[in-house]
Amino acid sequence: MRRVAIVYPVPVPYSFPVLRRIAAAPGIDLTVFYARRSLVGRGAAVDPASLGFRHVFLPDAGRVFVGREVREIDFNPT
Repeated sequence: MRRVAIVYPVPVPYSFPVLRRIAAAPGIDLTVFYARRSLVGRGAAVDPASLGFRHVFLPDAGRVFVGREVREIDFNPT
């Protein structure tokens, strides 16, 4: 069994079908790590039950700066 870890900044729905296929592949033990649950500019967070693969939301120590542009900084000590 190969253990595979993938790190994403946030859950993005267009990646879910591929991640589900990887997780369903024989011999693959997939865990997806997310730096935060959502981005300010993208609206509400995705329902974790709808992901369909093992995932972990890392503690969010990010900061969001809103001015003329939205700037997000992800910092995760874990």
